[in-house]
Amino acid sequence: MEIAINTFIILFVALVVALLVIQLVTQYVNPPLKNCEEKLLEAKRVAETKCMTLCNTARASPSMKTIADFCKETIGGDNKGLDLTKDCVISGYDEGFLIGTGICEDTIYCSQLIECNIGGSPLTMARCTEALCNFWQSQGLSAEAKNSELSNFIKPGNCYSALADKSKHWYTRLFDKNKDGLVAKEEITCG
Repeated sequence: MEIAINTFIILFVALVVALLVIQLVTQYVNPPLKNCEEKLLEAKRVAETKCMTLCNTARASPSMKTIADFCKETIGGDNKGLDLTKDCVISGYDEGFLIGTGICEDTIYCSQLIECNIGGSPLTMARCTEALCNFWQSQGLSAEAKNSELSNFIKPGNCYSALADKSKHWYTRLFDKNKDGLVAKEEITCG
C-alpha cells in the first residue's frame, strides 16, 4: 500500500513538473499577443497623453506656433495611427470613432482624438486648418505656398483614395467646397 501511495505521489509531482515545463516552453516559443482591443486602448492612451501635452502647452501659451503644433500632430504608435476597427491592422476606414464621420486609421490628428479648447472654443479640424494658415501667413508665405503647405500637412489617410463613397470622410466634409463628394487639389486652400 505504501508503495502505491509513493508511486502516486511521484507520478503526481512528475505530472505537475511536466505541465510547468510545457507552460514555460509555450510562453517562450509563442509569447502571448495582446488582443487588438488591448493594443488599441494602450495606443490610444499614449496618443491622448501626447495630444494633451500639446494642448496644455497651447492653452498655457496660446501662440500661433503652439496651436499649429497641436493641429498638425498625427497619432503614432507601433504603427502610425490607431486600429479603430480592432482587426490588428492599421489601414482601415472607420465611421464609428467620429460618430458618423469617416476616418482612415493611419492618419488621425490630435484635434480628432481629444477636445482642446483655446479661446473658449474647440480646435476642430476646420479651426486647425485656419490656425495653420494663419501661422504660415505670419511666416510670410504666399497664398500659393500656404495652400501647398496645407496639402502637405493635412492629409486624409491612405484608405481615402480607395473609398467608393468619400462623402462621409472628414477630409471631404472639410475641403469639398463645390459639394460634389470629392476633393480637388484646388479646393484645398487657406481661404
